[in-house]
Amino acid sequence: MSQQARVSSESAFPQEAFSYAGLYRLGQPVAVYRVALRQNIILGIIALLLGGVFAMVVISGESSGNSIIFMLILVLLCLAGGVYYLALHPLLHGSWRIYVYTDGWVFLKGNQAIPCRWDQVAFVWQRIIRYYRNGVYAGTSYKYTVQRADGVQMVLTNVFRNVNQLGDRIQSEVTSRLTPQALAAVRAGQTLPFGRFSINWQGLATPKEVIPWSEAPQVSIGSGWVTIQRRGQRKGTPYGKVDSIPNLYVFLKVADALAKGQAR
Repeated sequence: MSQQARVSSESAFPQEAFSYAGLYRLGQPVAVYRVALRQNIILGIIALLLGGVFAMVVISGESSGNSIIFMLILVLLCLAGGVYYLALHPLLHGSWRIYVYTDGWVFLKGNQAIPCRWDQVAFVWQRIIRYYRNGVYAGTSYKYTVQRADGVQMVLTNVFRNVNQLGDRIQSEVTSRLTPQALAAVRAGQTLPFGRFSINWQGLATPKEVIPWSEAPQVSIGSGWVTIQRRGQRKGTPYGKVDSIPNLYVFLKVADALAKGQAR
């Protein structure tokens, strides 16, 4: 069973999910994403426990004046962290949820509904950062910014459980719809901007130069960078950050098709 299927099966769809589906013509519900509260509760408890430890050190009177001030600052920071994770965060985000449907999704903040059909998406940006401590993997942060054609934006982060699955679904749906449109526009002689890059029938324009398709540039991503390798080169050159490129996978597919002559 896929991760997407587990998300759907673990969460029964309430009546409101079907109500929003009919109201915004979103199709059948397939998944629901809720705010990750368990991790925040754990972090809040840890913060309070650490605050208690630092407070005991202050009370013991074994520290010097400067150390006491430092410990008091740590106590206050830990208390602030505990209050945020245990009270403020649930208050601000606890009612947030996202229903995904066959034809789009709706982002709910309490009673405020922000719908978005797949065919209404104009741009998607993603920022994925993997963290390591002393060479050991320590987690990944995700941020997906979605902009509708009317300019309305939604930002999806690790506030939601399994947000990476939601991000993958959005990227897949948007890429499958926008790539044919982008290729048709290039064939019609248009130049398409993708952040610091642009693509037209002649070549790929980068912040540094224009690379003609005759040099068959291979465009790929790695370690958060867009890398371009020309014909004859042993390795590629990084040209720009991935998170600055709207519709990243549309950009990659169009560049690949033109470099291989498949769009001609």
